[in-house]
Amino acid sequence: EWTVTAVGAGGEYQSECEGWRALANADHNLTGVLRPDGSRLWGFDPYFPVLDFPLRVGKQWSGRYEGFNGNLGVGWSSEIACVVEAYEDGEHPQFRIRCDDSFQTLLIVAGTHTSTFWYSPELGRITRQVHGALPENSWRMTGW
Repeated sequence: EWTVTAVGAGGEYQSECEGWRALANADHNLTGVLRPDGSRLWGFDPYFPVLDFPLRVGKQWSGRYEGFNGNLGVGWSSEIACVVEAYEDGEHPQFRIRCDDSFQTLLIVAGTHTSTFWYSPELGRITRQVHGALPENSWRMTGW
């Protein structure tokens, strides 16, 4: 279970789970993920722009960021374009957001990955991600 352990003056915050730390800005967009030993697993500068409030079905936005993958030791430049596709009812109603992430690494590898995110206004967080190209990066909250 992820627990918020620190909140900055600007609303940025840190969540922790079993020693892992997720860093996010005040709008819940990730800026990084740290391993239990404090080393960086993921980095996003200025942030990974998958949320843009207020959300509504049909809303579109885009943003640029620089990313870093600590497992591979490589960085990339990216432009992401997102759209709110639906508002889904359920135990915790959620917005479904599709993002097309066009990237280029320093090694001249380029492409586009599509990911889908679910954001619950009630819970105030992203509850699921399905990464089309890298299924190992997909995840789902299991507890509320």
